[in-house]
Amino acid sequence: MHSNTRNVVRAALALSLLASLFLIAACSKVGPSVDMTPTAHLAVDAHIGKGYTEDSTRVENITKDFGPNDMVAAAVDVPGHKGESVRAVWVYNGQIIQEHTTAVQDDINVYRFRLEPPAGGHQLGNYTFEIYIGGKKVESEKFSVHA
Repeated sequence: MHSNTRNVVRAALALSLLASLFLIAACSKVGPSVDMTPTAHLAVDAHIGKGYTEDSTRVENITKDFGPNDMVAAAVDVPGHKGESVRAVWVYNGQIIQEHTTAVQDDINVYRFRLEPPAGGHQLGNYTFEIYIGGKKVESEKFSVHA
């Protein structure tokens, strides 16, 4: 009787193993081919501050707080968008106060923009610097002008 029990256990184990292999094979069927090619998702990145580095490629004194007579400097990194255009928009109280559009060039990734204070200084309040690539808003930075 002991050998019968052993045979039943062996048969149960063999059956379990066979069922497991069947399930693994059934679950691993390859469906439609999926493109697994790595792609670079290069994000547009904007920074604002009170000036530029010596080489003029980055913003110095990064801040979100400005005085009425401060120049607001912006540097926008636009990797991988050759052939498209970059549109920079400065907004105050929901109104566009300045904008500039430039074509992305092959050998340039960083574009500079600036908001100079008008006569009498910037209006106090909240502003937004927005970046559009190919007509789509891709980045924005909020900042404030305080007395």
